[in-house]
Amino acid sequence: MRKIYKNNQKTMNREKIKPIELEQFSGDLRFAIDLANLAGQALIASKGGKVTQNEGISNYQTEGDLNSEQVIVDGISAQFPQDSILSEETKTEIDNPFDIARLWVIDPIDGTANYAHGIDEVWVAIGLVRQGRGYIGVAHNP
Repeated sequence: MRKIYKNNQKTMNREKIKPIELEQFSGDLRFAIDLANLAGQALIASKGGKVTQNEGISNYQTEGDLNSEQVIVDGISAQFPQDSILSEETKTEIDNPFDIARLWVIDPIDGTANYAHGIDEVWVAIGLVRQGRGYIGVAHNP
């Protein structure tokens, strides 16, 4: 079933997803949610840790970034050892994401400058891309 929504003279097509179609996402989505929660716990535990300023006025890397990333990478590697991972902190390069069957895209702290300054408006972001197309995404505010 296709519904058309009009917003400010722009038209967007939205397809209604049937419950049975949602089942295909449930395992990966549940895993990403659980992993984001664990990474959030690592952020909370690391609060007040070491902060490094990289090039740029608000380009920080914190102990929390590294700990959160480690939780996520270890979790994905244990559960899906064949999957690829692209993380903001390790600056991994991917030649062609369309050639990769399953690519996890992670940002262990979206809002590192906030985190470094003790502001709680931060997110753990985890997404799964399959053959170059977005499949699932999770954003968690610990």
